[in-house]
Amino acid sequence: MKRSRFFLIALSILWIASLQLLAQEEKSAIKVSIVYTQVNDQPPILKLTTKVKAGKKFTPLGGAEGSVWYNEETKEGLIGQFKTDKQGLALISLPPQLATRLDSLSPLKFIAAVSATAKWDEEKTEIEVTRAKIELALTEVDSVRKMEAKVLALKDGKWIEVPDTEIKFFVKRLFSDFPVGETATTDNVGAASTEYKIVIPGDLEGNIIVGAKIDDNETYGTISGMKTIKWGTPTEADNSFYDRTLWAARDKTPYWLLIFPNVIIATVWGFIFYLVYLIIRIRKVGIHDSNV
Repeated sequence: MKRSRFFLIALSILWIASLQLLAQEEKSAIKVSIVYTQVNDQPPILKLTTKVKAGKKFTPLGGAEGSVWYNEETKEGLIGQFKTDKQGLALISLPPQLATRLDSLSPLKFIAAVSATAKWDEEKTEIEVTRAKIELALTEVDSVRKMEAKVLALKDGKWIEVPDTEIKFFVKRLFSDFPVGETATTDNVGAASTEYKIVIPGDLEGNIIVGAKIDDNETYGTISGMKTIKWGTPTEADNSFYDRTLWAARDKTPYWLLIFPNVIIATVWGFIFYLVYLIIRIRKVGIHDSNV
């Protein structure tokens, strides 16, 4: 009887230990993605995002470290290392020796790998993009403003038109792009256009930044062409920060805000001192009457 109990206890301990060991060895599923982005003729940037599976969906994974290569995982092809921020995002600029040769390297292949840790295994991904660009033209005829974009891709060393590709027109704002018109599709010569009918504030002279972009395309990545033009409403400079206003610096506090609170504080303390004075007088009167 004692042997059977001992056997059951030992078996239970081994079963619990095996469950804990399996729980410790189980690692989270992660994924990494690369987006190739380019604005006008500026050097391209690789946008890397890492996510970890939480329940039935993937959420941003911060603190993931890894490497990015061009074409192959060799010392010569290494572009650099990265570490994602709290939003699971990291940006890597192409080195000058690679950026200056892009026009002769299309298509481009990039490989990204997240290093293995105690919480997840190594994860890799790769993309292949064709070099492309957007030529943007802005016209105004008889008060009709028009945005025209032409999409060109680099193939066999030549820039050729790209038909049947979705393109978005926008106005660059501080936090996000404001859309202009509906999403357009390029015609057989790679061109698309839309009328500019919106009213948006610009800088002091009415300058705004408008553009056209192809967003997260499987073949071309994210590319955009932008220009500055005086199509916005001029805004006057707000110098009220240097005046005596509620939103100005502390040394520019409005006079009324300095006077009235201090008057209230002085009045309250005046009543307090007056009450203390009355209490002292009452006490003195009481002492005098007791002595009489």
